[in-house]
Amino acid sequence: MTVFLKPGHGLIFRALPEDRTVTVKTGPDGQPVYFWSNALAIPQSMLEGLYERGVGFLYPSPPSIDVRGMSWVVNLCNEPDQSRSAMYALDAAFGGKLPIFNHPRAIHMSRRDLSAGLLAGIPNLIVPKVVRFIADKPQDFEENFQRHGFEYPVLIRPAGSQQGTGMVKVDGPGDWVQVLYSDWRGKSHYITQFVDYAGSDNRYSFMRIAVVGGQSFLRVTGNSHSWHIGHPQSPASPNPKSTVERWREVAEQREFYETWTEARAVVSAIAERVGLDFFGIDLGIINAQEFVLFEANAAMSITDKFALTDEAKPFAERIYDDIIDALELHISAPDGWVYDGDFDSIDLAN
Repeated sequence: MTVFLKPGHGLIFRALPEDRTVTVKTGPDGQPVYFWSNALAIPQSMLEGLYERGVGFLYPSPPSIDVRGMSWVVNLCNEPDQSRSAMYALDAAFGGKLPIFNHPRAIHMSRRDLSAGLLAGIPNLIVPKVVRFIADKPQDFEENFQRHGFEYPVLIRPAGSQQGTGMVKVDGPGDWVQVLYSDWRGKSHYITQFVDYAGSDNRYSFMRIAVVGGQSFLRVTGNSHSWHIGHPQSPASPNPKSTVERWREVAEQREFYETWTEARAVVSAIAERVGLDFFGIDLGIINAQEFVLFEANAAMSITDKFALTDEAKPFAERIYDDIIDALELHISAPDGWVYDGDFDSIDLAN
């Protein structure tokens, strides 16, 4: 089947994860709802608007499906480990021919180890060392730790995981057994050097920044006595404040962020190197001038309002809506999409 698109229309590209696993839940109307572990989180209304001026394409599709005449591609894949073959295919087909929102090469470079190398050297930003390896035997974890010159403590996580899923902090030689309590054999993992980012008050502070076409927005903030803060909106967060109090605090900090010269300079430098149209940056705050990178990628939930309570909405909705408005404008203007060929020498097959 060949589909010919109208002038100015485009392709909305999504893919099954590498493990071909999709979660199915029951929606509010009793119908199945599919959750893709590597799908960019954008508002449903925005997605519907894209489909009005384009056609969806699910990778891998049968060879009999042929779409022609597109003017642009919106890439809905956000996780480099879970989208590896899809990004290779998308780049091979359209990488140098059409504007692509969240270009596959920029997605590839957001992989944790590649991102660490890409962002190293930014003033006032500590970028922890990250190494990617395949664990075939139990000794591989400690052997890679020693081979690459890591020091305790380190963080170990399986490739493709988000929100801290499967992550283990190894504080000393006796902790390596922790990483074996999972389906680890033959799987890719990351070792990340842990950086103690506690402030002078012995509290750990964190912020998530949303970046849309180079513009940055404070999305959430948090602080805790624990190094593993988690999402401040999450009920599992160690922050004892209520949801309303947390969002009120973010609303207040949001205005401060607009004049926070040091933070904005770091965020701007990250955004320039990353080359993505829409992504998030998680930073630990050591002090007002110095930050530590947790991650910078598109695999973050930035525009989801599903967990907001009615009491929190007056403080939170403006934060969400400013990001969504900027995204709506940017995604509708392919001529202004970010990728400029910086990663053309990168081999996506590796």
